[in-house]
Amino acid sequence: EINIMLNRTKHRGPDQSDLVIIDRRTALGMGRLSIVAPNERATIQTTPTGNYAVFNGEIVNHRALRRNLKNPPLTKGDTAIILPMLEEQGEGFVRELAGMFAIGVYNPSERKLQLWRDPLGVKPLYYYHDEETFIFSSEIKAIAAVMPHEPKLDFAAIDHILTYRSHPGRASVFPEIKRVLPGEK
Repeated sequence: EINIMLNRTKHRGPDQSDLVIIDRRTALGMGRLSIVAPNERATIQTTPTGNYAVFNGEIVNHRALRRNLKNPPLTKGDTAIILPMLEEQGEGFVRELAGMFAIGVYNPSERKLQLWRDPLGVKPLYYYHDEETFIFSSEIKAIAAVMPHEPKLDFAAIDHILTYRSHPGRASVFPEIKRVLPGEK
């Protein structure tokens, strides 16, 4: 299913892709368009403590933030600062980030997933969940491709988008697929 999602979003990040199977119920995948540090492998990040991070976007102040870290990463990419900042500063680290981003961090020992989106909402972030499944992506079509059933359309939402060029709140054109709101954790 992760490979299906990666194929649906390949146009966004054709330079590198990764898939990590964390346990029998959890996997992460990411495709990357190499803009910052194009020669580095910078898809799914991990730490010695076992946390994982996926990232879409660009953190424009990553160099300055790196200088303030007690244990800065050896790699130059903006993605590399996410987990060290989280571990040193806690969940509020995201307020220090300048740029456009959608971030997912998974802590396997706590079975905890955290999602963050930039304050202006430049980078999209969507999710679907039911009693058995949680799926997230920066594109709806990746989620719809692997849902346990075909998603239903909300024609009123489509009308709203065509009329106003946006749709308010958490809803999307598929009622079961929600948006992480701008600036939200």
